[in-house]
Amino acid sequence: MIINNSTLTKKAFNLKNVQYLYNNYIYDGDSYVNYGKKLLFQDGIEIRDSIEKCINEDNGDIHIDVEKLKKLYFPKIKADIFLSHSHKDIELVNFFVGYMQNHFKKKVFVDSNVWGNVYELRKNLYDDYAQIPGKIGSYYLNKSDKISDNLNIILASSLTEMIKNTNTFLFLSTDNSINDEYILNSPWIYHEIVTLNCFPIAKGKISAHDSKSVTESAMIFDYNIESYIKNLRTLDVTKNGWENKL
Repeated sequence: MIINNSTLTKKAFNLKNVQYLYNNYIYDGDSYVNYGKKLLFQDGIEIRDSIEKCINEDNGDIHIDVEKLKKLYFPKIKADIFLSHSHKDIELVNFFVGYMQNHFKKKVFVDSNVWGNVYELRKNLYDDYAQIPGKIGSYYLNKSDKISDNLNIILASSLTEMIKNTNTFLFLSTDNSINDEYILNSPWIYHEIVTLNCFPIAKGKISAHDSKSVTESAMIFDYNIESYIKNLRTLDVTKNGWENKL
């Protein structure tokens, strides 16, 4: 279902050839990577906080305050651009964050660098509230499933809110994120692109993607996003004036 609100119309692009941009800033490349890390770390300093602040016990039951948890680990951050990406491209992502801020004063939101790590948070909750007594690393299935399900929903809703609150959505198109048959293996990228398509998207010319397939693990969920990705305009950083479209 598309949200019909003109104020929520998104500029959305299939971002290509950032590696080319990186390669052409050989001298500044590493400094942009470090600058990007620094920018993102500044946002994240106050975020990585104790889970204990969100937990209360009542008659033996454990209550987790979801809104308090979101404020601590997944707060709303003011940004111009939401960058959907593969975590395998994190160095390229950090470079792009530093490059955009330095050249165009555009703030890019990157969830993994800014927010508390959901996998570490999940592991801590497993250890504290789902572990089988005397068996390190073994957990009660019903408790671990409940923790995992809730954290996934919390993260998904937080990502949705960030997409809603940024004007521009960029999908970093690389061999790590998508193949030439429009298949990706990340449930989070899938969620982000499907969520984007619930908002009105500024229209433009679309061209086919030119990457190779990628295998990530022995068990792979294949998400076909052809019908969604075609709603994104191509933003090729090798073309003059690409930054004026943002």
